[in-house]
Amino acid sequence: MKLKVLVGSGDKIGLLTLPFLIIGLILNIMFPSVFNVGGPSTVLKAISIIILIPGVTIWIWSVVLILTKVPKKELITNGPYSLVKHPLYTGVALLVLPWIGFLFNTWLGLLIGIVLYIGSRIFSPEEEETLSKTFGTSWDEYCNKVKIPWLSIKKDQYLLELQKEVVLEPVLPILRPPLGGQGNLNLGTLRNPDG
Repeated sequence: MKLKVLVGSGDKIGLLTLPFLIIGLILNIMFPSVFNVGGPSTVLKAISIIILIPGVTIWIWSVVLILTKVPKKELITNGPYSLVKHPLYTGVALLVLPWIGFLFNTWLGLLIGIVLYIGSRIFSPEEEETLSKTFGTSWDEYCNKVKIPWLSIKKDQYLLELQKEVVLEPVLPILRPPLGGQGNLNLGTLRNPDG
């Protein structure tokens, strides 16, 4: 099993988040009063612990599912994956990092969680495209069943198909004669005739 398959988009998300984490930690050490959340208060501690319990549970559960199912080349559709497509990224970003930060009297965890979540939204479509190619209709069925859909590649595919119909289809008859009248035009083979 290749490590890249297990990691998914995690390496790219991590590389995006790392500079924010390093700079944030340095600034937090240099200027702790700027990052201070006020203690934290008893109420904030209680809320943090209440949210951390399911957050850490989802995180660990997601990791266990990845480590047990991905090596067998199985699509994960149960457990936290029945709720969201990327429970590991979502759970850590929204249910773990901010609340650990608050317990350590800093809002840095919230900032890092937001950056991590944004990174997952940027890089997950590539991971989803790979999953779609690997699992085909099983992936499509899973996407339709997930309870909290986000980053759905189906919307992107729909827009791509719409662009093809509206923009490319009217132009194809014009392009065919210069290409030697080939019946089936592969858009990926079009190249700049000068380059």
